[in-house]
Amino acid sequence: MDIMIDLPKEIIRRKNLSKRVISTLVRWPTTENVEESYKKCCVYITGSLARYELDENSDLDLFVVDHFEPDNPESALTFVEQSRVVSSLEDIRNDSLFAKRKFSRGGYFLQPLPFSAMVDEIGDPQDDARNLFTARMLLLINSYPMINKDGYDRLRKEATDAYWTLVDSKGRASTAPGDMPYKPIMFLNDLKRWWLSVALNFERSHNHRAIARKMELRKAQGIFDPLEDPRVERRLANLKLRHARVLAVYSVLASILACERSEGIIRSDFEYIIQSSPIERLMYIAQYHPNFEEDVSRLLAMYATYLEFLTGSKVELASRIKDDKQYKPVKFQAYDFHSGLFNLINRLGEKSLLYQYIVV
Repeated sequence: MDIMIDLPKEIIRRKNLSKRVISTLVRWPTTENVEESYKKCCVYITGSLARYELDENSDLDLFVVDHFEPDNPESALTFVEQSRVVSSLEDIRNDSLFAKRKFSRGGYFLQPLPFSAMVDEIGDPQDDARNLFTARMLLLINSYPMINKDGYDRLRKEATDAYWTLVDSKGRASTAPGDMPYKPIMFLNDLKRWWLSVALNFERSHNHRAIARKMELRKAQGIFDPLEDPRVERRLANLKLRHARVLAVYSVLASILACERSEGIIRSDFEYIIQSSPIERLMYIAQYHPNFEEDVSRLLAMYATYLEFLTGSKVELASRIKDDKQYKPVKFQAYDFHSGLFNLINRLGEKSLLYQYIVV
């Protein structure tokens, strides 16, 4: 069924830019040594580029996974091979749109994560500490393969299998049939847990004491970059949390409710949802339930306003963020965006068993 929603221009612009950049990155030429190292790992894109929301200020967010054969130590990257991979990714970043943006935490997130641990340590105390939790959640709800698509597809399948498990009366586990309506409770719990971690990390990194410490440190280091002002950082992070971060998570939950059937969801529907961008998920909801077109249109319009606010150079963005007359309308809109998303999920969840599990 066709829907009558016209995507805002800023959303279309960013989507087209993201597609062009992704097309360039996945075809980037490499040397023979690096090609051999790439065969032992996969690299996937996350962040705004994977959401098709790239703009001039975006980072290049990547994760590397290796050791695809857990019983074979040689399937893991050696230290030299790791160095080649990271150096190659740094060259790609440096020669592309991202040249002015450094990898987060000096490339910390480029440290290879072992394939088996991405799945086997779900719920383990080390899951979050080793960065596996975030890597897995972003793999499933916000990623695009850059290097070794076969390895990436295998990783996504096994991660999904882990959440799609049946246990019989004797405690024996098996993967639930794909054509059976299934209640992915463990996935719902993990996704909500990840959202809460994101929200808590924001508070920890941007509370008043943290801001004061950052200001003292950066003043001592002579850092005067406009976006390095901790007060600007907090405002920007707050807007991202209340728009992009929340939509990344709750567009998944809303879409699951939208296509729930017989108190569960078919695996092909689930896979379609997690492979889609947050914007595509909202459009999917409107297509599945045309009576929600107005709700979706309103959310998309607010989201486009948020994206437009972030557009431009770092200096321009910092100036807008510091100016209460420009910043506060977008901040207050975030409350409306939150309410609109809540109301959408609430209406979709009426008489839904999965909605009960999402809430309690």
